[in-house]
Amino acid sequence: MNHCMSLPILRSKAVCMHGFRLPMSVCVISVSLLLLAITIPAATATGPYYPPYYASFYGGPPGSTRGCGGQNYIDQSPYANITDGSVLTATRSYASCISGSGAGVDTWEGFWGPTFTVSKNATYLIRYPWVLSWDAAIATSICDGYGSNNAEISLQVWGNLWDATHSGWSLGNDARTPVFSISGVNCGLGWSTSGRAQSFVVSFETPSLLLVGETYQFYTYMTTHTAAAADGDAWAQAGVNVGTSGDIGYIYHMDVL
Repeated sequence: MNHCMSLPILRSKAVCMHGFRLPMSVCVISVSLLLLAITIPAATATGPYYPPYYASFYGGPPGSTRGCGGQNYIDQSPYANITDGSVLTATRSYASCISGSGAGVDTWEGFWGPTFTVSKNATYLIRYPWVLSWDAAIATSICDGYGSNNAEISLQVWGNLWDATHSGWSLGNDARTPVFSISGVNCGLGWSTSGRAQSFVVSFETPSLLLVGETYQFYTYMTTHTAAAADGDAWAQAGVNVGTSGDIGYIYHMDVL
């Protein structure tokens, strides 16, 4: 008596299995298709990953000063909220002193995101979409031959990817997207900018293959910079606000694609 199975997928020629001959009408799955199903893994998990995030980090003030008239003002201390992905900061730098002065402060506000485990050997696109509202300005006095001044300012967003399997960064240097970066403003010149709910994306392709079973963690942050210097009968100031009067920033989500 023939023992047989009915697998209505592919028809194959008769084969023997455990001493029993399967007739021509029996449907079997070819060995090559079985191997193909085994060797092709499912796609890796993709974003977007929304808050809450794993951890936050922030800092910077009080910054540095020199001379008799250098001063940094912290209108909003740096802060990053893991619950909703928001960031806050507002700083100003001012310089004015006959004998020379300067001030500067850098802030950073960011997040460690969730981890993901790779399930397909490939290079991937990592994306960090930020939404920012800000006000920023530089002002300098006229240089009339009795002094000089200079001011600079920046607001930027950054990102990288932490290789938790091998304890190293995917990129040697963090990827960067400037919102603005202005320097060399002096002698009566000024500059200002503002934005409301503007989108900026930090993105990069992993420089090497991510391998099946490896674990990675998202990492992104915002930075601000203000600096002013003056000597003689001159002054300079620079300020950036992403933290008061309705100005705010947040990381919208984190993606691996």
